[in-house]
Amino acid sequence: MNMRVWGLLICAALCIGATPHHSRHAAPQPLTAAAIEQAQFGQGQKANTALFVKAEVLLDRAGFSPGVIDGRDGDNYRKALTAFQRQSGLKPTGKLDGDTFKALAATSEDPIMADYAITEADVKGPFTKNIPASFEAKAKLPALDYPGPRDELAERFHMSEALLATLNPGTDFARSGTRIVVTDVPQKPRHTRVAKVVIDKSARTLSAFAVDGPAVVNCVVAADELPNMPHLDLELAGHYAVAKIKEAVIAATGR
Repeated sequence: MNMRVWGLLICAALCIGATPHHSRHAAPQPLTAAAIEQAQFGQGQKANTALFVKAEVLLDRAGFSPGVIDGRDGDNYRKALTAFQRQSGLKPTGKLDGDTFKALAATSEDPIMADYAITEADVKGPFTKNIPASFEAKAKLPALDYPGPRDELAERFHMSEALLATLNPGTDFARSGTRIVVTDVPQKPRHTRVAKVVIDKSARTLSAFAVDGPAVVNCVVAADELPNMPHLDLELAGHYAVAKIKEAVIAATGR
């Protein structure tokens, strides 16, 4: 058998041996509403985008704001997850695990995603197409409107524009009557009476507590929005509103 034949046989063997290796690397599945609904946490499994979206929606519903819902393991998401774990008696790691996902899933049985028909009010504006980046320039605008319908819809459903676009590929968000997929998050403000607001500057979090009860609101706030105090308890009268603060007490927390 000449060298040319031997070479062909070796190349064929290499190609055959390589085929199963490439078949193991399946293309990533597209992010869909169905994938988010069906997302579950398995032992040894790494959280994926669909699972992150599901966890963020459940945190939002439970009163632990993860910030914008984007399907990412971001800073606001981890802080919200840590607060939820702490209130649920779980180890506050800020990482999604089996026990945390089980506790989150137990807070709501409603579907994670919803179908929404864009209305005339959604698309009529007014909109400001070009919004400057600086706050000084924004302050000079006659009104701080949304750049367009997609931005408005994304904020209404607490979603990032990228996630909204990914779940609705090729959609014209400026056309009324168009049906889109959105996250099913609370659309009305809560009217729970609270007795105390705790602002933790080191963690950059704000939590509102009911009378003799757990936190009913948890969110992350920007560092420049916090008082110049390491830890502050605000005693409120009636509904959660800064205007109704009765007393401010500095708590010795050691942080």
